[in-house]
Amino acid sequence: MGFAASGGFFLLAKNARLLVKLAAARLSQDAFLLDFLVEAPQRALEAFAVSNYDFRHYISPPSPQRSAALYPNNYMRATRGLSSMIVRLAVVLADGTFAAPRPGPRSAAGPALHQLFLGAEGGLGVVVGAVLRLHRLPETTFGRGYAFRDLRAGLECMRSVMQAGIRPLVMRLYDAEDTLFSGYDVHDGECALVIATAGLRDVAEAESRAVERFAGEARQLGEEPWQRWQKHRFDLSAERLKAFLAPPGSYLDTIELAGSWTVLADLHARVKPAIAVGGLALCHFSHAYQQGCCAYFTFGGSGGDEAEARAAYGRAWEGAMSAALELGATISHHHGVGQARARWVADELGGWMSVWRAVKNGIDPERIMNPRAVGGSQ
Repeated sequence: MGFAASGGFFLLAKNARLLVKLAAARLSQDAFLLDFLVEAPQRALEAFAVSNYDFRHYISPPSPQRSAALYPNNYMRATRGLSSMIVRLAVVLADGTFAAPRPGPRSAAGPALHQLFLGAEGGLGVVVGAVLRLHRLPETTFGRGYAFRDLRAGLECMRSVMQAGIRPLVMRLYDAEDTLFSGYDVHDGECALVIATAGLRDVAEAESRAVERFAGEARQLGEEPWQRWQKHRFDLSAERLKAFLAPPGSYLDTIELAGSWTVLADLHARVKPAIAVGGLALCHFSHAYQQGCCAYFTFGGSGGDEAEARAAYGRAWEGAMSAALELGATISHHHGVGQARARWVADELGGWMSVWRAVKNGIDPERIMNPRAVGGSQ
């Protein structure tokens, strides 16, 4: 899938029957455009300015991702992911049926069936339209940094903030290695927390003071970490790591897991050595909820040849997935399943895998849509 210069999109399909079904739906070109409804200039999508990528890729055909953003805690209020931003969807099913967006900001007339298509990885239909929630831009933002003596102390602060009902715009805790890699000025072994509160000035300021209380004995780093994060938040995915992939046999990837507050420290302790087989192993915690948060790992390395590099890469994935499943964490917070996690998705879904297969077979009995979606095979 991609976006044409005219504003439409093109869909790569090995199965010609899919294109025939789409054509039979007799939709106008405009119906294939993702409908971003902006009601006023002082409003923004819930994930405004979250990425240096086109936001349309997060909700693009054939199926939106259950993705998340860099500003998840304040703007993605309900589930802090893409599913909380989508009000309604327009979908073309595998048999050519057009399912139009349902009315109203919320409906109790049956289940919210459009949720089936979020994270379905193109296995159920083609999303051709979306109506998204908007929020007013914050009046002001207070950003600060704190240095914690260890990871557990930082995680406890995050838990306290979320369970107190505070909704920070950004809250990211870096482990000791990622703290140094990201360039924060801390003492050896310390973990940096970057946190910002936003909204009406009085509210944002009051929440910022409350965060300071929850930080307890952590060293205050002032506004510099917040300003640094704003300036360099895309560096990891841009020029800085290109050199890492230059040598033959190099690999680089990310794995985002999520777990409850009670298992996050153990999850970190298990996954870090598993992914460190190649040398580079970093982790930060973000996308927080009252019950837990996302643990986002970055890892990389190289091998003497292609086979050695693939083996090390595979061991890293095996270790991370096994640790997540054994500790009761999810194998994917927002990247989805794809092919990398296909081996393990049934282990996490359990009995729900039968539900998914029944839905898939019922909506797409001819297997016109993506046959590999959510752990499926070719």
